[in-house]
Amino acid sequence: MKDTIVKLSLMSGALLLASFSAWTPARSTQDQSDKDAAEVRELLAKHDQALNEKDMNAVMTLFAPGDKTVVMGTGPGERWSGHAEIKDAYSHFFGDFDKGSLVHECFWKTGEANGDMAWAAAMCKMTDSMKGKKREYGLNVSAAFVRQDGKWLFRMMHFSNLTGASVQTAEATRKKK
Repeated sequence: MKDTIVKLSLMSGALLLASFSAWTPARSTQDQSDKDAAEVRELLAKHDQALNEKDMNAVMTLFAPGDKTVVMGTGPGERWSGHAEIKDAYSHFFGDFDKGSLVHECFWKTGEANGDMAWAAAMCKMTDSMKGKKREYGLNVSAAFVRQDGKWLFRMMHFSNLTGASVQTAEATRKKK
């Protein structure tokens, strides 16, 4: 938990996933795929609300139990496994933004469900504020979900944002080759 931007990325990472709508059906029927997508979006919306309200109990109900549930950040050592570590990480994250200020605009998103597993990925522009000062940054995020007892939960979340002085897009990098 070295960098404020990285801390903010985790919070915002789950927030942005709520907007993913490109869902590739992997189930035998379109109706089931649509239902799965709607249920995962509902989970993500609940996370958005709990995060913006800094409601720890509500956030933690959205993560699957067990030590194999993990949240990962951008840098080495940024890994939190199991409810105790994830809860501790969120307790720090909550101090790094003004309540109700997290907003995202995702310009690319995708996801898929297959049985009791699903995943989503997105690239987004994030905005928030800290002590009233507006901030803006880019963020990549991915997550895996598991359906347990008929309820979708986070099993894994990974976020990444570059914080250095020189940030290039993948397209710009490919053009150099």
